[in-house]
Amino acid sequence: RMDLNLLEPFWKEYIEACDEDTKKTMLAKYNKVLSLQPGNPAPTFTFTSIEGKHVSLSDFTVKLVYLDFWASVCGPCLIHIPSANDLKHDFEGKDVVFLYVSLDEDEKSWKKMIKDKELTGVQLLAKGFKHDVPQSYNVSGIPSYFVIDRKGNIYNNNAPRPSSDDE
Repeated sequence: RMDLNLLEPFWKEYIEACDEDTKKTMLAKYNKVLSLQPGNPAPTFTFTSIEGKHVSLSDFTVKLVYLDFWASVCGPCLIHIPSANDLKHDFEGKDVVFLYVSLDEDEKSWKKMIKDKELTGVQLLAKGFKHDVPQSYNVSGIPSYFVIDRKGNIYNNNAPRPSSDDE
């Protein structure tokens, strides 16, 4: 995820200098980043939650969604849990949903972490970086945060971490 405004002045010259294979690869990557820019529709998905309910991103179109890609084996992800709990508390009673998509490949580890850390919010499992959902959000590292607006569009494609002072 990046600010395309930084790339724009160099893009045309760069892409014209590439061989055809590189050009094809880079255009695909560029278009993926372009599709995730604020104002564009957020990639949709449906998972079965930890409670066994079908949950779709579209279920929350009247609310703001703080989308967190994480994993139980991710040290930085775990460091942010107390701040995430504080953030959820700050937004309690407001139209904000905290949606967590774990990239754990081991479902038992995911469930154990949720239980042990008493994690709240909507908990979903994508089973790895190669799953379609993290791929559609261009997630290459975790934790990774997005804010989705009430219309289902990306509001922020590089949202601040819960421990950040940024709003």
